[in-house]
Amino acid sequence: MEINSTCRFERMDAQHYSYLPMVADTAVYVAGQSAAPAKDIRCQVQGNDVGGSNDSDACQETFIGEPICEHCANTYQHGQFRKRRRRPRQGCVKMTAVQPLENSVPQGGDLVYRHRLSTRIWHWINVVVLFTLLMSGLMIFNAHPRLYWGEYGANTDPAWFEIGSRDGEGYTRIGTIEMNTAGILGSQTAGDGRTSNLAFPGWATLPTGYNLGLARRWHLTFAWAFSLSLILYMVWSFVNGHFRRDLLPKTTEITPQHIWSDIKSHARLRFPRGAAALNYNILQKTSYIGVIFVLIPAMILTGLTMSPSMDATWPWLLDLFGGRQSARSIHFITATLLVLFILVHLIMVLLAGPFNEVRSMITGRFRLPREKR
Repeated sequence: MEINSTCRFERMDAQHYSYLPMVADTAVYVAGQSAAPAKDIRCQVQGNDVGGSNDSDACQETFIGEPICEHCANTYQHGQFRKRRRRPRQGCVKMTAVQPLENSVPQGGDLVYRHRLSTRIWHWINVVVLFTLLMSGLMIFNAHPRLYWGEYGANTDPAWFEIGSRDGEGYTRIGTIEMNTAGILGSQTAGDGRTSNLAFPGWATLPTGYNLGLARRWHLTFAWAFSLSLILYMVWSFVNGHFRRDLLPKTTEITPQHIWSDIKSHARLRFPRGAAALNYNILQKTSYIGVIFVLIPAMILTGLTMSPSMDATWPWLLDLFGGRQSARSIHFITATLLVLFILVHLIMVLLAGPFNEVRSMITGRFRLPREKR
């Protein structure tokens, strides 16, 4: 068995070892017996008593491995995370780092570990929570399909956004621009010929029939789940280094030339291949940071501002957003932007290869696209 490895070994104590990958394609982490300070290892791992630590002078540093079986080794292939574990179980194949590394960079076609467990869990929680929030929110909006700026707003007040019907014809108005949206928004005709004058059709709302009280229960329940999961994910992203390592743009990425190059590549549907596909590009990083740290928190805070009890507890929310009706408008705008983000995200998944992308978000494993020759 021959597995490429690039890693840093760090002795913790007699019972615990720390495995700190240096690159995304780290293959195997071999615990050692030396009490020397942490050092870089660039070598290959070979199995079944290859020999002592002096078999090769090419390694920068060689450690005689603790017993690690092939299963244990495979567990840590292409790790992108800090991993601590106790001594491997007895009876495993002995493996020793002894030979120089020749190819540490992952190549197109390699199956690598891409998404952490915390990212995958949060992603699938959001799939359920966001669709529930969006559909129940549309039902709540149906109760009064008009938006205002300021502290107050009612039927007689001028609205900057409105969905309604006139003479049985649905319309949508933004400012002074009015569009006929009959059959989609403002009025719909059911299969039995009955006409409904709701802003959004029943198939897009939760529940499907008009029920403001039930929609609010759905919305408030899942809003708390959404808020708590966001807080946990944000905290964990800082603790495990995901934000710094994967989301924070590097200095070289925020230059106009680099950003323009990424925009052109996306416009031409030229997706990164090989090892480059492991990392988010600058457009992905800025969009993820914008959604996670700006858009979603703004949606949560404006939702709290629309609650009379929260206004009594935190009156500064009304001042922050300029009144309850302004908060409602911002809440609707952020929800719309989030829907657009989801649509673009789904389109990019389909274009990049849905099987590979969905598998990586379920198992964490991602097949690097092969480089074009």
